[in-house]
Amino acid sequence: MEQPSLARRQQTGRTLLLLWAAGPIFELPVVALVISSFPKVAAAAVFGSAGSQAVAFIALLLVLVGVVLAWVGFSGAGVRRSLAVLLWIAAGLLAVLMLGFLTDGSWAGAAVLVAHSAVATAAIGWLLLRRPAR
Repeated sequence: MEQPSLARRQQTGRTLLLLWAAGPIFELPVVALVISSFPKVAAAAVFGSAGSQAVAFIALLLVLVGVVLAWVGFSGAGVRRSLAVLLWIAAGLLAVLMLGFLTDGSWAGAAVLVAHSAVATAAIGWLLLRRPAR
């Protein structure tokens, strides 16, 4: 079987990267807005209103930095590994936030958005390590 060319693999990797990044980029600001706008949602948030918004925005910032570094093929292995670990920590914090919304029971929509963002954040960390450096 014929191996795909390097250009084809890079194109596929970039498409995957954009697909995984779309969720957190659109969902995390919505979750932060919902937490700040509705007091009942803020009461259900595990980290409180300000803490949950901070988790969402820090995760969003890490996702954006991770996507940019993976896109350009940043060659610093230590930076890529460190950022991947930070992305995985952010994914864990998002999962805790999601569990808080699920245990409350009335904010399942917010829980679904946060759950998808947590999985996508972890996947971006994995892609950051898998993409070849230039």
